[in-house]
Amino acid sequence: MFHVATKLPFTDGDPQQLQRKRHIGNDIVALVYQEGNTPFLSDVIKIQSTEGMDKRVYQVSVTAREDVPPFGPALPDPPIFTERSLLREFLLTKLINAEISCYKAQQFSRLELRTRSSLLENLQAELSTRSRCMMGDPSTSTLASAESARGTSEGSGGFIENFKRAIRVRSHSFETLGVPKKVSGSTSQKPKDRERL
Repeated sequence: MFHVATKLPFTDGDPQQLQRKRHIGNDIVALVYQEGNTPFLSDVIKIQSTEGMDKRVYQVSVTAREDVPPFGPALPDPPIFTERSLLREFLLTKLINAEISCYKAQQFSRLELRTRSSLLENLQAELSTRSRCMMGDPSTSTLASAESARGTSEGSGGFIENFKRAIRVRSHSFETLGVPKKVSGSTSQKPKDRERL
């Protein structure tokens, strides 16, 4: 996911634009595009754009925190791009590799581990609760009643009861259609052909 600062929500009356800062501030990798030779100091990938003789020229520089391992692709020497398609491919690859490399840094690896652990614990708890509800565990009756309040009637009774009900309905349907039941120990009975007149 990419956050574009100028497309994030703008709140009138908020001089600090906290909504924008919240999104941008939580990003691990940032790309700053500048026109001209404005100085910019930060741990980011930076692109400067200047007009050349006959077309636009893009100069790229990359910086990272000390604990972030190196990541490719390497900057060309000189780090100047004249073709937009080559710049696009380079930037996408560099940004993806930068994020992967950031997760190997000590600070980010701890945050990633904490986030993934929390997500997995929540997923496991929800799956466990829903499985018990589906199997008809009475201790999960509040979940089943909440599900049925939303319009799903299949949750009542649990999986086993719903399966039995489905088999009974199927057997009844076959009987009304005139399909003979299978007799144990013999092959299925074939209906007699009608006599021809």
